[in-house]
Amino acid sequence: MASVLLRISCLDGRGVLRDVVSECTGAGFHVAGLRTAGSLPTQATPTEVGVLLEWFGSGTREELVPRLTNREGVTAVTFPEDETDRIEAAPATAADWATEA
Repeated sequence: MASVLLRISCLDGRGVLRDVVSECTGAGFHVAGLRTAGSLPTQATPTEVGVLLEWFGSGTREELVPRLTNREGVTAVTFPEDETDRIEAAPATAADWATEA
């Protein structure tokens, strides 16, 4: 099983993230974590969002980039190399989320 970290920039409000998740699950991965990816490049449009997705599964990371970059609404796909970008486990309950804010 492989773990893959992807930073994806896409157009907001168009269901692109849903399509990305569907595409990756079809390639043998499931979402292990998700968080916003911080600031986008200065040339990004206001309707563009960035997310950091951690995937775990039996697929290969090399097949994900072409599958995702060809999707309508995806503006960038990269593999962050910095291990500090790894996604930590999310709180288990709504009460845990409230205490982290």
